[in-house]
Amino acid sequence: MTLIASRLVGAALILTGIAVGFWLALGVPQDWTGGMRWLRTALALASFGAISLGVRCVFPDTSDDSPDHGPSDAPHDSASDAPPDTSDGVRGGRGGSRRSCG
Repeated sequence: MTLIASRLVGAALILTGIAVGFWLALGVPQDWTGGMRWLRTALALASFGAISLGVRCVFPDTSDDSPDHGPSDAPHDSASDAPPDTSDGVRGGRGGSRRSCG
């Protein structure tokens, strides 16, 4: 599926999910009782699923978006980025200056 078609399908799914969710929250099914409340719950979950699937269609996750490695020309000196060691041996800890909440 092309990116344009995927985004159109995703937008349609999102709008359908929102419409069903509003109908369930504000519309006729408020007086559904007994077994029909389970149908209402299933429809609510399906609308959440449609919204989630629609978002995944609008913003597809590609392998180009998140590389497995950092840039090759980035410096690898992690000692300069990390906070200094403290007296308790925990890196970035507060040392002995713990305060109570009172």
